[in-house]
Amino acid sequence: MFSLLRRVPNQPGSSRATADPNIGQDNQDESSQPEPAMEPQQQDSSRRTTAVKTVQSWGFDWLEWEAEKEVVLQVWCKVCQELYKDTVSPINPGQIQVCDLDAYVGGTRTVKKCNAVSHAKSRTHAEAVKVMCPVGESPLERHFRQRDEEKHPRMLKLFDIAYTVAYSKQSFQMYVTIAKLEAKHQVDIGKQYLNDKSCSMFIRYISASFLDELKAEMTGEPVYCSLLFDGSTDKTLTEREVISMMYLRNGKPTTKLLGICKPASGTADSIYSSILEKANEVGLDLEKSCVAMAADGASVNFGSQRGVLTKMQQDMPWLMKFHCIAHKLELALKDAFKDSYYTQIDDLMMHFYYMYHRSAKKWKQLESIAEVLSQDVLKPVRAQGTRWIPHRRAALRVLDRDYIALVAQFEDAGSGLRKDIPPADAAKMKGYLRRLRSLEFVLHFAFYRDLVDDLAELSTSLQAETLPLCSLRTTIQAVTMELEAKLTTPGERVTSVLEEVTEENQWAFREQHLTRSSTTLEKFKKVSAEVLGKVLDCMKTRFADVLDHPILLAADIMDMSNLPREVSLLNNYGNDQVVELADHFRDILMSNGCDMGAIPREWTRLKIDLQRRWCLNPGESFTPIWQAIMTQKVDRFPNITQLFNIMLVFPFATALVERQFSYLKRFLGDWRLGLGHDTLEDLLRICSDGPEIEAFDAEPAVNKWWGDANRRGTKRT
Repeated sequence: MFSLLRRVPNQPGSSRATADPNIGQDNQDESSQPEPAMEPQQQDSSRRTTAVKTVQSWGFDWLEWEAEKEVVLQVWCKVCQELYKDTVSPINPGQIQVCDLDAYVGGTRTVKKCNAVSHAKSRTHAEAVKVMCPVGESPLERHFRQRDEEKHPRMLKLFDIAYTVAYSKQSFQMYVTIAKLEAKHQVDIGKQYLNDKSCSMFIRYISASFLDELKAEMTGEPVYCSLLFDGSTDKTLTEREVISMMYLRNGKPTTKLLGICKPASGTADSIYSSILEKANEVGLDLEKSCVAMAADGASVNFGSQRGVLTKMQQDMPWLMKFHCIAHKLELALKDAFKDSYYTQIDDLMMHFYYMYHRSAKKWKQLESIAEVLSQDVLKPVRAQGTRWIPHRRAALRVLDRDYIALVAQFEDAGSGLRKDIPPADAAKMKGYLRRLRSLEFVLHFAFYRDLVDDLAELSTSLQAETLPLCSLRTTIQAVTMELEAKLTTPGERVTSVLEEVTEENQWAFREQHLTRSSTTLEKFKKVSAEVLGKVLDCMKTRFADVLDHPILLAADIMDMSNLPREVSLLNNYGNDQVVELADHFRDILMSNGCDMGAIPREWTRLKIDLQRRWCLNPGESFTPIWQAIMTQKVDRFPNITQLFNIMLVFPFATALVERQFSYLKRFLGDWRLGLGHDTLEDLLRICSDGPEIEAFDAEPAVNKWWGDANRRGTKRT
């Protein structure tokens, strides 16, 4: 490329060289080579020197130098020298130059890599390269391309490490540790970007690539979504609102993090403004997209006059409001247990939890007793740590497993023979022993376990990220039937306890004699039946607005099990329900260009296809059927599919948002309270929306980082 440049002849006692060995040396006219503006002088011994091999390592093929005894005396740009050799005045008269043009044309004794880099990035040098090498790839471009190709695989590995740290909810210092381990294993990760600040920067670009993907999905065809949000105060005493959105992605309901916001206050107006702000950041027009919202039952959300959802429904009359159904189940159980014996069992489990978590001595004694009895014990867990019923089930399971060891310890501590136990503690242990050895406790404890086993399975199902309406109804009805059966037939554990304690009238449970009265059994049957009836009534009351809502009842036509098998019955199936659904969402459908008149006609053809598909695959579940319709039938049914798109993104639970707050709690440990708001959002987006570590593709994030020229100057709050 630079063959037209003439090589500078060697001077006596010194040598001139170029970083490009391909430049020819033959038939060169020495008289035509411009001499450097500064003559070589005796090198000052106190002045900083640069070795020839150092300049060669810079890799600039446009750079020439004069050297003596392997020390570079001065350097110049051979491209700019050839183009601007006859230029007398600066290129931009009257302006401050961005690079030392005259020095690199005539030669400079300031031999520094930073100056050479600045010259390479200057506009004048770029223009000189274009003029001197008008065709093909310039040596400079080739040089940077080769450097990029060499560096790119390293950046992919570093981004993978950063993603692993964020996804695993580890400290940024773990990035440095993993990088050192990779270097020990001879993995080529380079020697740059090996600190915690680089990890934070990479995490920022990974999160940004996820957000770009979300923004891209919000453009184009109509997007119908629902919002899930919840608020809480973290360890820094900052009020934060976590907002997620559910929408169809490839025909399947998907939930993604919209963002974290810090409302100016905890009022409905501030929260509403924060939600609108986050929606605008991703280009989401709520009045054309949002069809439903879900939150917990706080008054700031569901207040009849000034609640957040009430305000949004005033602006969007079609909006469906959902109180998290998993929370409703917890509230139903709480209402049913009020002033019952089962609150005493909850209190007892809480006392055990605090006793063994605050006293290492008591826990050690329990372990020693269990070892003597050849029993395995578990430390009591907190039954009321969250509102989820599975936590109660775990606490009950631990208490049942530790029963024999607990009785032995309380009997020893409450005997009055231990001088190392204060009288107050001995009396407390004696009270615990009296409770555990009563027939009343054993029976109610067994009933509690039977009840919670059924409700815990329901709670787990209701906490699913996506829950189809038909599955919701089926699951609730199945659990209700199982509970109703217990009104006449005792559960598995109650039956087992009754058989054990009444065997030969021993009234013993696990070799422990139980205290009782003549009315204990009758009283247990009466109380347990009353509590079970209250649970059923409270569930029916709490779930009424979901199970009996007219729009949700109309949406049952999407359940394939309701589809008639006879063609004669198919003609009128779902016609009224489709009209009802279309009327309710008319405004938002029309704002997205939906032809309302075409919906009934398309429904007639669609239900024929549905029946045909169901006959071919009678066991096919709800999700794959509608995923296929929303991806393969949109062109044939462009209007009715918009209506069913709305039905598929109804959010019935906010358990996902609760889990996101659990992530934030792990991020903001006692040693990480200084994490900024944006960094918390980046970490939460990676943990919530990112794939498993082995499935992560770092290419989009690396490309975004590579193309951001201002990344070094970017400041995060």
